[in-house]
Parts: sequence; structure tokens; C-alpha cells
Amino acid sequence: MSRTEEERHRIMISVIIMISEIVMRSEIVMISEIDNQVRPVSDWGERKPPTHQQLEI
Repeated sequence: MSRTEEERHRIMISVIIMISEIVMRSEIVMISEIDNQVRPVSDWGERKPPTHQQLEI
């Protein structure tokens, strides 16, 4: 690999790292279709299914 290619790779990697850090820090929000509540996407993985009572409301 020539010097310029190596530098380009380093720049690309640092840009990817910067973008991923921004994405992780920013709170991405989605609306749940079930209960119409806005919650961070990070909570979705840990979310428990709604109880029968919540579904009726």
C-alpha cells in the first residue's frame, strides 16, 4: 500500500468512528404503534410486551 492509500484508510476509519459515536450519543426516538408513546430506540430491546390491560386502553 502506498503512503496516500494508508492515509486515506486512516481518515476513513476515523470518520466512521466519529459518525458511530455521534449516532450512539444522539437519542434516536421512535413511536410505538401499540401505545403511541415516544421512547428511545435503545429501550426497544429491553421492552416487555404490553399487558392485556394496556392493550385495551
